[in-house]
Amino acid sequence: MGSVAYDNMGNICAFLRKEKKKNQPPQTLEDLLKTVPTQEPIFTSEVIKNVYTDNLWLQRFDDYLKKQNLPEMRACLEFLVFTQYLYTHTRGKRKSEHSVAKVKDALSELTSSRKRDLFLAATDRYILGNDGEDFIIVLDNSMLFNDLSATNNALTQGLPVSEKSVDEILDARNDLDLWSNGVDKHYKFFLNNTSINTVQACLLSLL
Repeated sequence: MGSVAYDNMGNICAFLRKEKKKNQPPQTLEDLLKTVPTQEPIFTSEVIKNVYTDNLWLQRFDDYLKKQNLPEMRACLEFLVFTQYLYTHTRGKRKSEHSVAKVKDALSELTSSRKRDLFLAATDRYILGNDGEDFIIVLDNSMLFNDLSATNNALTQGLPVSEKSVDEILDARNDLDLWSNGVDKHYKFFLNNTSINTVQACLLSLL
């Protein structure tokens, strides 16, 4: 009798491991963002909506933030999704295992004009609130906010700005309140909550 019970418990544990692996979300926020398609830049709300619809775990995480009544975190998440294309084709490429030649080819595909368009779209929509969004991102780094605002004004007026200034939009992704104390922290809460719910669902299915 004890042997049968032991075998049953072993089968249950194996089943739980299999189900957990099958329903496993990306284990870090960075891994979640890597699932965002980066073949083309995101410019419109409609495209953002489609990205969420086509991405199960991105949608579930956003739903979690919505249920937790965290609209500012949802805005931060959307900003990360919005800028993933720019990140992947600049800093993300430099961190990859591709050869130097491939990196240079990839960077050359992202023209200065497109980078500036993406910078303006990201700062107008998420940092400065020029597009009339309900929630804008409040950065912990006030100096970075001032730099982004100044670059936005310069580009809007058609003044020359450096590539370094344009790339500062990616520094906002690592802002303390946006990443470490923001979306990343809540994604870890989400993962923990998801893990508990998955185990409970598996146990209930066995009853």
